[in-house]
Amino acid sequence: MSAVLEAREHPTRGRGLYTTRHVKGGDVVLSEAPLLLIAAHSMKDVTCANCLRHMQPPAGGHPCSTCQQAVFCSPECMQAATSTPWVHGPAVCRSYAALAAA
Repeated sequence: MSAVLEAREHPTRGRGLYTTRHVKGGDVVLSEAPLLLIAAHSMKDVTCANCLRHMQPPAGGHPCSTCQQAVFCSPECMQAATSTPWVHGPAVCRSYAALAAA
């Protein structure tokens, strides 16, 4: 958790997260990785499955060699995605393949 936040009990509001200092507009107080990151089906062929960058056709991207469903803008993005479970780890890849076969 951020050093700006602390969990504590409030006498009338109950348990919650409270700031430990003044927070200005635009300050990041909490950042969390997503549980799952997937582009919309209609955009999957033109959206990098890792960084969500829009790829202009016909240049296209680099499809996953296992499921052929996720497309990446570069080999580096593919490597980053396949080593991050909630982006395109083995379970996500198997799910993509199963959905494509259904």
